[in-house]
Amino acid sequence: MTGIDFTTAVREQFEPTGYLGRESLQLRRVEQDGDVVFIEFESYAFAPGMFGIRMTVPSEVGDDLWNAWEELTADIREWSVWGIAVPLLESYHTTALSTPPDSSGVTVLTVDGRTPHSLSARGA
Repeated sequence: MTGIDFTTAVREQFEPTGYLGRESLQLRRVEQDGDVVFIEFESYAFAPGMFGIRMTVPSEVGDDLWNAWEELTADIREWSVWGIAVPLLESYHTTALSTPPDSSGVTVLTVDGRTPHSLSARGA
């Protein structure tokens, strides 16, 4: 596992007062494996359905990925807004760049035009 655990910060973003919770997105699952966070969520609003996304997170405070948001963040919670929640919401709102739903009914979202691995294909 990476030196920074992002699972709690991701869960907080899906709370009713969190960045993603205010968008009526409901977290189904979050897992972290090294510097990759797997997020599966459900929506009943804008684009109803189940969605999954795989995102790279910093290994430590001060690495290149962390520093990409350095001016906007002071801690893990703030980094999770700019480095995870904002790109996740953008990907969700542009589902045309996503895969069709997999055998579990999960639409895998893309980040910056890259299709991440399907969550259900990992057997999780």
